[in-house]
Amino acid sequence: MQAVLLNLNPEEDLSFCKNSDVHLSFGPFLRFIREKASKEQTLRKDFYQYVLDKFAPYPELEEGVDVTLLHQYKDVLEVMYALLSPSFEEEKDVLWALGTPLTPVVFYGTDALYRLVDEMQHDKVYPDHCTMYGMEFKDHTVKFIYSFILERLFNFKFLQREDMVYSIRDEHTGLNRYFKVNLDTRFLEVKAKQQLPDITFENVESSIQEQLDFSIFEKILPLDHFAFEGITVITLTEVTEEYAVESIKNIILNDASEKLSNCYGNVIDALQTLVQDKKIEFGIFPLLRINKKLKFYPEICRQSILLSIATGQGQAEGLYHSLAEEYVKKPRLIYFRKITGELAAKYEFLQMLHHHGVSAYALVPVFNNHELVGMVEVYTRKEDVLDEKVMSRLDPAMPLLAQLLVHTIEDLETQVESVIKDKFTFLQPAVQWKFNEVAWKFMRAEMAGNAAPRMENITFEQVYPLYGAIDIRDSTVQRNSALHVDFRRQFGLLEQTFSALRAKVPLALIDEMMFKCRKRMEAVENGEADNDQLWVNEFLETEVHPFLVHIRHSHPETEELVNKYFSAIDDSTGVVYENRRRLEASMRLVNETVSAQLDVLSSDLQQQFPFYFEKFRTDGVEYDVYIGQSLSPDKTFNNIYLKNLRLWQLDSMAAIARKTHALLPEMAVPLRTTQLIFVHSHPIDISFRNDERRFDVEGTYNIRYHIIKKRIDKVCIRNTNERLTQPGKIAIVYFNQKEAAEYISYIHYLQEQGVLLNDLEELELEELQGVSGLHAIRVGVNLAYGNMEKIKKENKITGFA
Repeated sequence: MQAVLLNLNPEEDLSFCKNSDVHLSFGPFLRFIREKASKEQTLRKDFYQYVLDKFAPYPELEEGVDVTLLHQYKDVLEVMYALLSPSFEEEKDVLWALGTPLTPVVFYGTDALYRLVDEMQHDKVYPDHCTMYGMEFKDHTVKFIYSFILERLFNFKFLQREDMVYSIRDEHTGLNRYFKVNLDTRFLEVKAKQQLPDITFENVESSIQEQLDFSIFEKILPLDHFAFEGITVITLTEVTEEYAVESIKNIILNDASEKLSNCYGNVIDALQTLVQDKKIEFGIFPLLRINKKLKFYPEICRQSILLSIATGQGQAEGLYHSLAEEYVKKPRLIYFRKITGELAAKYEFLQMLHHHGVSAYALVPVFNNHELVGMVEVYTRKEDVLDEKVMSRLDPAMPLLAQLLVHTIEDLETQVESVIKDKFTFLQPAVQWKFNEVAWKFMRAEMAGNAAPRMENITFEQVYPLYGAIDIRDSTVQRNSALHVDFRRQFGLLEQTFSALRAKVPLALIDEMMFKCRKRMEAVENGEADNDQLWVNEFLETEVHPFLVHIRHSHPETEELVNKYFSAIDDSTGVVYENRRRLEASMRLVNETVSAQLDVLSSDLQQQFPFYFEKFRTDGVEYDVYIGQSLSPDKTFNNIYLKNLRLWQLDSMAAIARKTHALLPEMAVPLRTTQLIFVHSHPIDISFRNDERRFDVEGTYNIRYHIIKKRIDKVCIRNTNERLTQPGKIAIVYFNQKEAAEYISYIHYLQEQGVLLNDLEELELEELQGVSGLHAIRVGVNLAYGNMEKIKKENKITGFA
């Protein structure tokens, strides 16, 4: 033990607390011991009395003493160590000391701690600023002091305190070691020298919640308003293993933004810290399977020392398959503590390692849910370094290494899927033949040795487009209405909850929370927020809900009350989401019905002449249909198929209008649909877009078609505010009368069959941005018509001209 003054951080600026009224005194410690002795009934009572007897000759220690004189009292300091230190640990292994209040000055401690501090100051290593706890020394000191003041004088309890972590570079290994500092304040007292200001939690809430910023207290509660008395007990605990494992965890969590080589390199650095030996090296590589077969992936395998050596000899892929496939059959720890020439002669892979200076080698299987996901190599070029003790130190990291390998495998599988989706798509029979041709050309180019084969563009020229849209009328209005009703219920429930909490918890901030809630609801009702849902949710999630969680934790008697509120806001079962759930259920019912109806009605037509059919889910359903000779070069195209498809489109829109109308009694929120068709009589070209994995139009003229169909969904009749699309009706937009005449003939046919009403309108439409000369016809659907099957049997829709 040593009684020498040491400043743990001589270079830190602690001027903010140097003018404070601070007294080094053993009074708080002795009062603590006297209280313990008065209550203790076991043999410890005698030991407490022994401690008091040892201090009795030195009354000045209780009154206050100059820190520079404490070396004269080593006998009583040794008694304190015996009382406060771990009983069965040897002094040479314990990092323990007594320090002055507020300042990082140690006046008595173990030899181990003094050696450590001496090394730290010799190497100029101070509190680590890049640890998982990440806090500057002054910031930590400010938080420590004011947390202590607020807890002792204001009864504010803080749920968590950040640990201070010191790092020191080990001169033998060249690696950092990490030590966590624990400050025991049981023997430290604080008194206010003047009347305390009236501080409530809400006064400082925002500063405390925002990055735990305690600097605000330097103005509200200057330290010269307080007197501190006592001592601090300091204990250091090595957390190098914990720190290394935490580093691996952080690397895994953040590896999406890292290059693969950097990610693995950082993990290997953390593993060296974990085993505390830079001479121990590591290789990590996953087992990638495609179609349940192992695949060699050069970038990953470069992380392996063995495969890196084999790569230089042109044997990497062959060696990988021969070793990996055999290893997968019987995964186990392979460990060669010393690779001798005789041993290397027996195994080809050991011979390669031995030739490159590797003296010891281990291959460790890594499992995830009992499935082998990869291996970790542990090796060294120094003799007598790699042993069983080193291997055992890796155990805490193995679950994390399994996660890393799983993430890598999943990422590689995603890349494979991405290539497939990038080159191909979900293929309909009408276009699959084209993808097969292009894919074969691509594969043939690769097999021919082309290093960068070009994927041929997939284009279909001169196809006729058909566009349709089934929209839910006023879906945005309905959604906003449901949202506002739910918000009113939620804020009403919050007001009830806070009122009940106020009766249990005397906290003025509850009233302020009630006030804020009322203001937020008023703003929503008055339309003052640009985006009600995001704006309100941000308030609830960042202010209200953390406050309620804190109250529930700090005041257990409120748990049932707070839990009742959180149950009410569960998005799948809570009453607060009831209106939104009812609306979404109704919208889902409509869209599923529309989508299923389109699939049923279009399936039979594919047998006559193949066409490409693609649906898009919006608030309703939109679809594109393309038909033409280029889609089926082996079958002769005729306009009869196009006309047949257009009649199907009109007939299917009528069927959808009836279906969705019939759903009204089943819907929790009644929703009505509008039906829109855009007629474009000229053929266009479409190409497969790799970025969107779907077909889109090509060329300036063709793109105009795409622009128009996106702008007509809310078009109005010229010189009116009436929307073209209306529930129970089908609207058909066109440019020239020839297009209209064809559809009018279909309308007359379906009117005769009773499918459509006799209310045909021919309309001119308002001009849209960059689009003029649009016309429309609109016709009502006979919603009472229910004999669709009879029409299909008696008047089969084939080749209608």
